Amino acid sequence: MGHAYSTASGLLEPVMYGLPRDFDGDAFIGESVTAITFTENTASFNFESDLLVTTESVYNYRPSSDEALITERVPASQTGVIAMIGRSVVGTSVDQGKNLLLHFGHGGQVGFIDDSDRYESYMIKIGKREIIV
Repeated sequence: MGHAYSTASGLLEPVMYGLPRDFDGDAFIGESVTAITFTENTASFNFESDLLVTTESVYNYRPSSDEALITERVPASQTGVIAMIGRSVVGTSVDQGKNLLLHFGHGGQVGFIDDSDRYESYMIKIGKREIIV
């Protein structure tokens, strides 16, 4: 799972499979978002420890359960996701085997969405391990 290659066309082509079946998001639990940075093609979510999630496509968020889920595509010209800085992860889940959901107190959530079967959508870095989805 994760990142693999196919030679069906005679060329090495990336094939995306979503998150590895054995993915365990527990490393995020208790970690606070310390920074959210944007480039022309990415949005990166940094955490206290050596944890990072960088998306190249779609992410969604809601600061609390009484607010609507907002979906944004990179690059974001303006965003309210900054409200998640300083918040701690209380749980994680995987949706459809490919979308990583980080849960925060008061019903807050940030979701990293795998919206392509051919291209990278996001990358998770846990210590020295990188998972490309």
